[in-house]
Amino acid sequence: MLTWLVLFYLYYILVYWGTGALYTNTILQSYIFSYKAHVEIFLAAFIFGLLFGIINSITEIKQIRHRSFTFIVFIKSILYIVAILLVMLMIYSVFRALNIFPHDLIYSLQNISTYQLIISFSLYFIVCIILVNVVVQLDKKFGPGELKKILSGKYHQPKEENRVFLFVDMKSSTTIAEKLGNKNYSRLIRQCFLDLSDLIIEHQASIYQHVGDEIILTWEKEKAFKKLNAINLFFSFSDKLQVKRAFYQNKFGVIPEFKAALHMGRIVVAETGDLKREIAYHGDVINTTARIEKQCNVLNEKLLISAIVKDNLSKLNGYNLKNHGEVNLKGKESTLNIYGVHRKI
Repeated sequence: MLTWLVLFYLYYILVYWGTGALYTNTILQSYIFSYKAHVEIFLAAFIFGLLFGIINSITEIKQIRHRSFTFIVFIKSILYIVAILLVMLMIYSVFRALNIFPHDLIYSLQNISTYQLIISFSLYFIVCIILVNVVVQLDKKFGPGELKKILSGKYHQPKEENRVFLFVDMKSSTTIAEKLGNKNYSRLIRQCFLDLSDLIIEHQASIYQHVGDEIILTWEKEKAFKKLNAINLFFSFSDKLQVKRAFYQNKFGVIPEFKAALHMGRIVVAETGDLKREIAYHGDVINTTARIEKQCNVLNEKLLISAIVKDNLSKLNGYNLKNHGEVNLKGKESTLNIYGVHRKI
């Protein structure tokens, strides 16, 4: 709503306010510089902002969300254009009913409503709609909140943060890939991560990377442990795959399972790249989390967490921990105490 309020006011400044002097001593000039024009702008921004949000929610259905970037932008842009026409019609109807648009004003508007004005108005808002829509889709492409960080330059200079990482990796991926072949295996991975998408938003995670059949998620410390987001996300994902086991069996001939590792610590966050910019994380925490995840097969665990994660968990409602003691991790000189996480029966 704030975005559209700015864009509506920009048009008002560029056209009506900027050319108001041309209509000296007319009812049109009185309207342009009166509170009524501002009421109209606020109403238009409020209603269209509301419709904009509704359209975004409606178009989140799988049939649209899983289509190409260009298709999504095109469909949404068409719906937005229809919405702005509805807004104009609604405001005109309300103002006419309340006699805010008197006959003299309507006559003045008709005199200046040339094809050039109508075309310029239409082009301005079509361009605005497409640009806002592209920004919304780019935000989803980078991951929730990542585009804002890049545009604001938050990590233009490297910063140290305390972050939590969850590595989620498919079990028996090599065997499944050989069975399905490259294309079907790729479709399987894509479907699994699509099923994970809603849970990522629900549990306030950010996507760091997709690496083959593995996805790396990250949180700020407070968000990770709030309502056990980091742990609940993994088990919710496992539950979802089990609920859809018949779907996966019929479509791919396999029922995917995933294993995961959770670790945290101080890490450097920086914006990297020039031709392709992204937020990157540098530090030993990443390597250690990857090594912990490799222990899942060795220790026959679905989810392993480090001792530092365990110490930061205030409550483990619904879960039990199994202490595996000090474990030697590949490539690490020192051992690390890790725990398996199990649901209480």
